[in-house]
Amino acid sequence: MIPKTYFYFTVLKNAVHKSLAYRADILLTLFFRILRLVLQISFWNGVFDEINQYSTFQGKISLQDMIVYSVVSSVMTLVIDNDIIDQLQEKVRTGEIATDLIKPVNLKACLFCDLVGKKSSIALFLLLPYLTMGMMIVGGHFPCWQNLILSLIAVGNGVVIFFLMTYLVGLLSFWFFSVGHLKMLLNALMAVLSGSMVPLWFFPEFLYDLSHFLPFKSVYFVPLSIFMEKVSLLETGWFMSQQFLWIGILWTGSYFMWNISIKKLVVQGG
Repeated sequence: MIPKTYFYFTVLKNAVHKSLAYRADILLTLFFRILRLVLQISFWNGVFDEINQYSTFQGKISLQDMIVYSVVSSVMTLVIDNDIIDQLQEKVRTGEIATDLIKPVNLKACLFCDLVGKKSSIALFLLLPYLTMGMMIVGGHFPCWQNLILSLIAVGNGVVIFFLMTYLVGLLSFWFFSVGHLKMLLNALMAVLSGSMVPLWFFPEFLYDLSHFLPFKSVYFVPLSIFMEKVSLLETGWFMSQQFLWIGILWTGSYFMWNISIKKLVVQGG
């Protein structure tokens, strides 16, 4: 019998090969990401045109801070974004999900391995030139090595959290013919509440307090705050413990949702 770990590794390897087969798409992605970054930096230049820094509850925020924030956030987007919702919706719509059910492996684990494979190819072709350009823009700003390591761990947690969120939305394909509207809603909430574009430092205090009870800020804002050394070591520990808590909650929710979804599929098929 073929070990499950070998099967998962094969899924990961095939995802790498598949991604590398479409190099033109990778180059176009790089071009549009750079264009978006240039527009973001131009926006913050306009905002800070006559004011050197803004006072927030997190302290003074300067133009340099926002340029670094935009660059690092853009790099994180390359790693965090996924198409899990579209994959699950297509599997249910075409009936391919029935084939996945008879395989002696976990579909969620297969999707995650496929995601890791895709992101590995992106890291190979996109992250290096993107980081090089980012270093030229921000002037080589890096945090201390402790914060750098902690922020990388936090980014990994953010990847897992967003994967589980999209997986849960994708499972709703068992109930809805199309989940495109739910995908748009999730993306909108992520854009506003995760801090991917505008840091939560600029939010009204009540909205910032509300973000503590939602998983969105754990995806972008937490890793970025740690990287930019805007939080103390105690706050870093609290934020990362929230990340692990959300991973546990979302994983448990996805486990029960999957079992319910399977029963729904059997009813439809029966």
